[in-house]
Amino acid sequence: MHKITAMLDEVGLRALWAAHGVEDDFGVTMSLESKFRQPVPYETKLIAQGTILTDSRKFFTIDTKLMDLRGNLLANGIVKYIKLPANLIAEGATIHEE
Repeated sequence: MHKITAMLDEVGLRALWAAHGVEDDFGVTMSLESKFRQPVPYETKLIAQGTILTDSRKFFTIDTKLMDLRGNLLANGIVKYIKLPANLIAEGATIHEE
């Protein structure tokens, strides 16, 4: 369950980056409510989706989903973040590309 929750959290931030077209915004998770709908199989490709619900100067909220390749919902969550500069999140943190 912990890995699935971590994936939902990661999808949230990436949804914000995709919507803005840049990886300039960083955030710290304030809350994450997750629901596990079906077992998530190991070593299987998944589809991740994040939809921005709110995006203000200081906060953003994302609806996140993990689905199998057939589109069946496996897990979902609502994640709330506070926006912070990377250097305030962790000492030495920088913007990077993966």
